[in-house]
Amino acid sequence: MPAISVTKKICHIPNPVFAKDAITQVEAIDLIKIEGTPLVAEEEIEIFKNINVFRVASLHRDFLGVSGELSFAIEPQEIVRIANDIAELLRSTDRVARHLQSLDSELGRRMSEDEIEFSEDDLPQYLIAGKCSFLPGPKPEGYHFRKKNYLLDKLLLEREMAQGINSEGYNAEFKGFVPFIAANFFVLDGHLFSENEQVDNNLIHGKYSHRLSFEIFREAVKNDDLNLKLKSGHELNTRELLEFLIKIKMGNSPKQNFSFWTYLIDSADDSVFIKPRGREIDLGANHPDLFDHHNYSYSSRNPATLKAILTCFGRELQLPNLQHYLLDSHWKQVNKITQRVLLNDITGILDDMPAADLATNCLKVIMCNGLDPTTFAPSPITLRMEDISDSARQPFSEKYDAGIVVKTSKLSAQRLVTISNARSPDATSRQTSDGGGSR
Repeated sequence: MPAISVTKKICHIPNPVFAKDAITQVEAIDLIKIEGTPLVAEEEIEIFKNINVFRVASLHRDFLGVSGELSFAIEPQEIVRIANDIAELLRSTDRVARHLQSLDSELGRRMSEDEIEFSEDDLPQYLIAGKCSFLPGPKPEGYHFRKKNYLLDKLLLEREMAQGINSEGYNAEFKGFVPFIAANFFVLDGHLFSENEQVDNNLIHGKYSHRLSFEIFREAVKNDDLNLKLKSGHELNTRELLEFLIKIKMGNSPKQNFSFWTYLIDSADDSVFIKPRGREIDLGANHPDLFDHHNYSYSSRNPATLKAILTCFGRELQLPNLQHYLLDSHWKQVNKITQRVLLNDITGILDDMPAADLATNCLKVIMCNGLDPTTFAPSPITLRMEDISDSARQPFSEKYDAGIVVKTSKLSAQRLVTISNARSPDATSRQTSDGGGSR
């Protein structure tokens, strides 16, 4: 998609305040107090450009390594081609948007059935020029939260199950940082997952970002916009694509050994390579250039960028239903944070700060300091396994570390039958031969 110009109200962070070391709850709240009134100005901005591209194509195939045996035969040059194709797909905002149109349309239909309505005015008061991407600013005055009954979660689950993924009929939610070995095992066993936005950096990262990436891949393959066919004639299915992303590594040294999952769909590489200045910026350095929207790359290889694109520019991309749904969820998460901040401000000073300013300042402090939102909690809010009912945790507790995943939603029995009948022969045969989630 060529860059387009739009006029938006933008909140800048002209002089980001960074803590040198890990900060306490009291110090974090003090930073929120000194932020004051956000600086907001209306300006014309260019969006959807991709000037900051760190090329996958520059990597020679000799740098590729495979961790563990693949269940399919693939040649090195095919690995490079597919990796490049995936990266270029996620860097192209118009292609990303096009392959989410079907999901957006069906989500809109189901919201209408459930009488979940949004108006065109239910958009952020302004956008926040955050670290490497925009963030939606505060909700409009008078906005009321919607009860959405996990509609998007269930819709994605249906589509995943049709591809032999999450075949138990449950979606799992990672409740925080999961060691890569445990996460890899879970994914390789035929699962995708959501993320709890109240822990780690997931509020910025996005709850659904990885699942939406695979929705993009599925639609792109169906519409001949992503070629997963090998020279042998075999076409990688979704489970094999998961294997491709998890097992194939970049580099063979301990310092440079990371999976295609990390490199292709969970990477800030495109976001931190500042092309006009010809250099790459350390993401952890909090350099002011990272907060300059003129340097933004609209590459959805970065999950945070995908969330930003959908929540800030859904209308421009003709994805209004996804925008409103994700915005409502985002504002609910921000509201939890602001309520905890007010609860823990023993001085009471923040009680007089306007709600919109408080929400923005909380996000600014979280972004600039890489804070976990639980910094503002009186005690850790991470779910414990004993907090979850036996029926909810049963599908996973026998097989995986009970501390890794929690169940968020389950499809009805009638819907499960429909999905089972609709599943492609290829996916069904893979389930039988590989065992899927019932192994």
